[in-house]
Amino acid sequence: MNESGIDWVSAAGQYEWMVPGRPGQAGPRWFLGGYSNVAINVVDRHLESGADRVAVLDRRNGDERGFTYRDLYHRSATLARWWQAHGLEAGDRVYLPGRATLDGLVAWLGAVRMGAVVVRDRAPLDSQVAARIRATEAGWAVVGDGKAVAQWEKAGAEGYGQRISVLCGANAGPGQLSIDDALSGSQGMLDPVPVEANTIGVLLYGDRDQPSAYSGVGSLLSWHASLGRLLSLAADDRVGLASDLGGLHDLLPLTLAVLCGGATVVWMNRASPGATPSGQPNKMIVTFPGAIRDMEALPDVDRYYVLGPGRLLANPREVPPPVHIVGDMTAGLYHWLGEKHPAPGPGHDRTWTNEADAIPAKAPPVALPHLGWLTKAMTAGPIWEACSVLDAEGRDCLWLASPNPSRAVEDVKASASIDGSGSSPRIIVVMEFPQTIEGAPAVGVIAAITRGERRVPLTGLLNPEVVPTLVQAFWSS
Repeated sequence: MNESGIDWVSAAGQYEWMVPGRPGQAGPRWFLGGYSNVAINVVDRHLESGADRVAVLDRRNGDERGFTYRDLYHRSATLARWWQAHGLEAGDRVYLPGRATLDGLVAWLGAVRMGAVVVRDRAPLDSQVAARIRATEAGWAVVGDGKAVAQWEKAGAEGYGQRISVLCGANAGPGQLSIDDALSGSQGMLDPVPVEANTIGVLLYGDRDQPSAYSGVGSLLSWHASLGRLLSLAADDRVGLASDLGGLHDLLPLTLAVLCGGATVVWMNRASPGATPSGQPNKMIVTFPGAIRDMEALPDVDRYYVLGPGRLLANPREVPPPVHIVGDMTAGLYHWLGEKHPAPGPGHDRTWTNEADAIPAKAPPVALPHLGWLTKAMTAGPIWEACSVLDAEGRDCLWLASPNPSRAVEDVKASASIDGSGSSPRIIVVMEFPQTIEGAPAVGVIAAITRGERRVPLTGLLNPEVVPTLVQAFWSS
């Protein structure tokens, strides 16, 4: 039960269990026979010692709105009771699309409190969402404001598999239901229902067309244990979160993992995570490209981390404080330790368990044949990402992302000339790689450009506007 230093038997003992399970792996199943509820471990167990401690603050809009642990408890338990009275049952699906909101966090906790399955999709409402609603069989959706309600009601009425009932977080229009309406119309609060630890509790859309499936209680335990180990989380920490990405790198799953430890979470802007009012977080989690450069403006932060695909070429242990840690929450945050194929933990994506050696496909940040001299080049100038692919004639092409492409080309070519291998790749340097929703380099797009294909796939890209720059850089290199 030990995975990269995490003892899951000991970790499980720190959580609240309605029926204690037997920790141990049987295929994709962990904590056999165990029953608990995510809401108990995220909120309820902190009420006795920290009910009035701030749980989450949203500072992304220039103001500050937040909830204490008591607020989250009352709002989520009241919403769960209202949902129960309006037909939502354990095992039903609740769809949370778009930008993360505090109301979305309340909806997540209310849904899992009564045993429903959360479907989280960072993508905005578009033609793809209709198919996703149908695929996940969601009967409820919680959207950001009243403007989107009409679109969702139309989607349900036009027959995307089932009728969609919609709650909006703010600015409800005539005849529309908001979360505040539900809270004011509820008849009391709902106690958490026991949920078998291995039952699917959340479906998360990220890089793939189909959602990743995670057990509710087991995955929460895994995410929090991994985060807690990397960040040395304590209840008096204020952890800043800044993320534009989807999947496990989304604000909502990250927030649940941190709240599980009783800390305070501060949602911050992507562009300038350091520009905050008084009470700056003492630890930071960021997931977007360029995070390391942004974090250099935060000298008072005790430690900060970049979660997601590896972007540093140096050993994290050799980087002076404040420490940059590169983790991958998709494969487990312990992945940063260097295990090539870490054994799946309780938070493993259940959709991969039928393939013995399958792990989420992630392109290595640096092609191994070039790692030695490329690391030397990094010390001479900034190189943020690297990707090696073959062109149409089978020649090796090394793509680099750097804020100073012209200088990077000179430094890299100088380092490559002393490699001694007798072969140097074709080098193309751009300022930014195309990124998937998860934040991984879109290697398929880079490969299509390198092969000279006339059609380049843009579906699912976070930043499709950079593709023409890559095409121009390739043909002019």
